[in-house]
Amino acid sequence: MRHQAGVPDLLAALIATVERLASMEGEEAATRLWKGEDGSLLAARLSELMLATEVLPPQPPAVLDGLLSAVLAQERVATRRGNNPQALHPARTYLGLV
Repeated sequence: MRHQAGVPDLLAALIATVERLASMEGEEAATRLWKGEDGSLLAARLSELMLATEVLPPQPPAVLDGLLSAVLAQERVATRRGNNPQALHPARTYLGLV
């Protein structure tokens, strides 16, 4: 039988892995990953997803690819470029965590 776990547990493991990969000497990964508009939106979306998937039966880790693609593919974030608050990038898209 293949490994299976609850989707919130799979997401938590993925987030922990990404944080370990993103860590750099002198700067915590959480500071880099979750800062700004993009980071706040991603953190909120993942938190919502963890709560919403608590009712699902255990799943194989491979399910995260399709789940995250479906949930995050349509996410649009307008981010400021430079010091000009009027210059917004209208099509910033999250394609995945990594």
